[in-house]
Amino acid sequence: MSTEVLPLAHLAVKRVAALDDFSSVASMWQTFWRKCGRAARHPTPAETVTCYGRLANATPHFLTLISDERLIGVVPLVAARVDAARVLQLLARGSDETFDALVEPGFEPAAGTAVFEFLAQRAAEWDCCEFSGLRAGSILLNPEVPLTWSDRMEPHDPSPVEAPRYRRILRHAAAA
Repeated sequence: MSTEVLPLAHLAVKRVAALDDFSSVASMWQTFWRKCGRAARHPTPAETVTCYGRLANATPHFLTLISDERLIGVVPLVAARVDAARVLQLLARGSDETFDALVEPGFEPAAGTAVFEFLAQRAAEWDCCEFSGLRAGSILLNPEVPLTWSDRMEPHDPSPVEAPRYRRILRHAAAA
């Protein structure tokens, strides 16, 4: 099966890596989106699955964050080959709209830490994480990374109309 659960403190990070497996989280995800996503203008679960379905040369790595059997966050990632590198990126709708993580208020610091611990434990599966279009409050901006990783943050597509966005690029020592 292509889903896995990894308990991290009081959070579990579950990765959905195949379109057929989205049904395993559909009910929780729909309830969570109604509670948090609508207000944040985050794409609906159906829109997200549609975007994953359009991937040609990439694999879903949809992370769900679960606390006490309740969904408290989602991180829509994709794994793709860029040149020879295995890159984790945020899912995008079109070329200019990336999806950011969506986390229930109050869980942001723990969720960010759990996601980065999950990625660290699976560093052999990727060479680079490139998270583009991050809003200032994104859980993917602030967590510390292992000392063996390079970590670069920069402004991304600044627009005078929108709030600033950022790009964070991580590489681990084995990939350098």
